Amino acid sequence: MAITKEQLDEYIKAYDQGHPLISDEEYDTLLEEYLKENGGESARPFNRQKQSADVNDIVGTLPKAYGVTEPWRPGQKTYKKWLDTNMKSHPALDQCKIILQPKFDGCSVALDFATGRFFTRGDYDNGESVDVTEVFQHHLEVVKSFARPGTTAMKFEAILSHEQFLHYALNLTYKRPRDVVSATITSRNIEMAQFITLVPLRGYVDGKQYIPKLLNEICEHVFADDFNSIGAFIKDRLAESATTKIFDQTFSIDGVVASINSESSTDPSTIFVDPELEVAIKILNDVKETTLRSIEYQFGKQGRITPVAIFDAVKFCDDKISVDHATLSTLDRVRSMELRHGDTIRIMYNIVPYFLESYHDGDYPIPLPTNCPICGAALDYNSGVIVRCKNPECKGLKLGAIIRHAEKMRMVGLGEGVLTKLYDNEFVTKIEDLYDLRKWDDCIAQTEGFGYTSYDNMVKSVDKALSEATLARFLGALPFNDTDEKTWSAVIRVLGDEPIIHAMIDGSFPEMILNAGYIPSVGKIKIQKIFDGYLRNKEEIQSLMSWIPEKLKPTTPWGAYAGRVCFTGFRDKDLEKQLVDNGYEVGGFTNDLKALIVKDKNFQSDKVSRAKKLNIPIYTPDEVPDNLFKPF
Repeated sequence: MAITKEQLDEYIKAYDQGHPLISDEEYDTLLEEYLKENGGESARPFNRQKQSADVNDIVGTLPKAYGVTEPWRPGQKTYKKWLDTNMKSHPALDQCKIILQPKFDGCSVALDFATGRFFTRGDYDNGESVDVTEVFQHHLEVVKSFARPGTTAMKFEAILSHEQFLHYALNLTYKRPRDVVSATITSRNIEMAQFITLVPLRGYVDGKQYIPKLLNEICEHVFADDFNSIGAFIKDRLAESATTKIFDQTFSIDGVVASINSESSTDPSTIFVDPELEVAIKILNDVKETTLRSIEYQFGKQGRITPVAIFDAVKFCDDKISVDHATLSTLDRVRSMELRHGDTIRIMYNIVPYFLESYHDGDYPIPLPTNCPICGAALDYNSGVIVRCKNPECKGLKLGAIIRHAEKMRMVGLGEGVLTKLYDNEFVTKIEDLYDLRKWDDCIAQTEGFGYTSYDNMVKSVDKALSEATLARFLGALPFNDTDEKTWSAVIRVLGDEPIIHAMIDGSFPEMILNAGYIPSVGKIKIQKIFDGYLRNKEEIQSLMSWIPEKLKPTTPWGAYAGRVCFTGFRDKDLEKQLVDNGYEVGGFTNDLKALIVKDKNFQSDKVSRAKKLNIPIYTPDEVPDNLFKPF
């Protein structure tokens, strides 16, 4: 299956303009397919490279809360709930200041000071990201001037001003300034990049994060309990059409970032913040009324039935974005809202549309589905708010599991269309068949739409994906509902890769996972899903485990989980590696820390104060071996 540059450009343009036609996974698959047909890696528009651990630490997605004024979604995590929760776990929080900053509507970029290279759109968890140095090289000296001495990494937001957006008539092609930024990065348009502003968001120095001086000048500081001031700050931004001014230019924002001032500094221009206590407050104020026409029921890869409301189109963001559908997440919402055809409904827009409420003035009730839209089997409503098709013979469920496995394993070129054709021709009817394509060589190659080149690319893609995958990625690609690679990494750290493999083969895995005890970041519900998934797919999992794991890359060293430790005031990469090798997880401050590690006995910080109040041991690097490096 060949894809032309024109087709690829069409997908890129749609994505950059805010209405993607395909998923990120499908785009990556098509890109790799294009590279194979057009000269390999030399045709790639970007390169993925490793960057420093400091860049990894400073770049990440902030947890989200929502405004201090209505409207709110039902059951939504509001800023007040976030603050109340964190005040309970942070004894000194009521003595700290909250720093409020605009949340710019652009694209995140990180600078590695050691190499002078810029990165964006990457898998920072794996330490591998897209190198965009060529786009932002001309910014290097200016952005370095924002940093205090000793800074090793800095996070920015790449944004375009409204003035530039209109001056160059970009509004005739793109809906929003952020779409231009995304397109500029994707296309590597050096000329257009000259007009992009890089606003410094966070600096990284001596293992601590700080707000750079430039951003300090546009920050507002309020006390933790001053909700009127917080609300006023957000309302001020909304009064300016959700924009803020920098350098006499107007920039869009889509929320507010709230940070906790974690410790004092001798430099009044530097504000240190605790990354564990930062949250993005999303602005929710754009609400429109329209008419509900119907509810469609989508079938997910894991058999989940998701209702989607179809309504008369309404426009948001100064009439630049048209919306005619919104997910309702669960069938329970359809039932509890008692929706009717022709209801007047309220839709709220915030990055994505949200179905807020109905006036129930329509003609006749919208019925809930009773049968799977793919196989017709009766749906079970007794399993909770998430309703799935549980028919083991359902084509949608089987094909969905295969498509999801290929996506999670990063099998380039094996997208939904290819796999559907392989499934319909009975070449791949279960996950294991993906790894045994060679038995169908001539048959696949002679099937309309394929050919020998396509067949060869499929086999190479499967082999490559398997050679690069860890056990965690492989397990995360199996049909365990809502359980990903990150979850399995945590499970493996506690139980070990070899014991898990053997237990899955001999059938003792259900007992193992139920008796595992505490697994960091993996709750009881997730454990139950792993348990259910194994029992539901036991035969296929046992078959795969009998030979696949031998071909996987070695997993990160593991042992009995020893607990989490946290550094404050400095970072020691060698010591961090020793801690990981001894079974510890190195991360942010939590109330169940095994130890807090400080540079020396005289070091003082907010984390030190919290550790003392919670009776968490505090060690210097010299004290770590005797106190933490013990036999399991």
